[in-house]
Amino acid sequence: MLRFFRYIRKNLMEQQKMKSYIFYAIGEIFLVMIGILIALQVNNWNEKRKELNLANNILGQLQTTIANDTLVLNSQLIMFENMITETRWVIEQFENDAPYSPRMDTSLAVISAFSITEADYTAFNYLENVGIGIIEDQELRDQISTYYAHSKLMQQVDEYFEVNKYFRQVIYPKFFKRYRYGRYVKPVDYQALKISDEFRVVVDMCLNDASYYRSMINAQKERASEILTAINRKLNL
Repeated sequence: MLRFFRYIRKNLMEQQKMKSYIFYAIGEIFLVMIGILIALQVNNWNEKRKELNLANNILGQLQTTIANDTLVLNSQLIMFENMITETRWVIEQFENDAPYSPRMDTSLAVISAFSITEADYTAFNYLENVGIGIIEDQELRDQISTYYAHSKLMQQVDEYFEVNKYFRQVIYPKFFKRYRYGRYVKPVDYQALKISDEFRVVVDMCLNDASYYRSMINAQKERASEILTAINRKLNL
């Protein structure tokens, strides 16, 4: 093709057809520019396709990790529901001046046995390293960022209040003679335990915290569900 163009150019120059040569030169420049533009367009398309494939790959990873997070959230929700039930029962027993019962040993162990498990940040950290802007959907980006921000918030609240730690370090050694974490405790003096203001306050704290975390986890589950729905829709497109 280049040889053909050179032949035409040479022939026009030899025949001294300057006007025709100028038109030919302009046409040749135009064709070269068209070729360059097409090449750039193809390159841009290839880069766009690579970005899209990478974004879909990351969305697939997020889909897996958030789905796994949901299983953990379900487990934690059951834990806090159980804590609330047992804590309310203990408060009711104390308020009614009820006599000691074997269930009390289990209930008093359960009320403080909780922990917060953060989300799996593997896929999200990868997304941040790549650049969250690779996900074009602004709403989906905001949903993902909010989800992981709230996971950190729950962990920070847990670390701030440290009710579980206070029970293990202060309450159980002070008021109990036997202790199996989350399973069994034995009061030193049940009657004294019932009228202790200190113990009643921390029991109330456990109920407040468990109710708060239950609300937070339910909200986090809703966020996870919305993200998974949006990702499914995105990947199916």
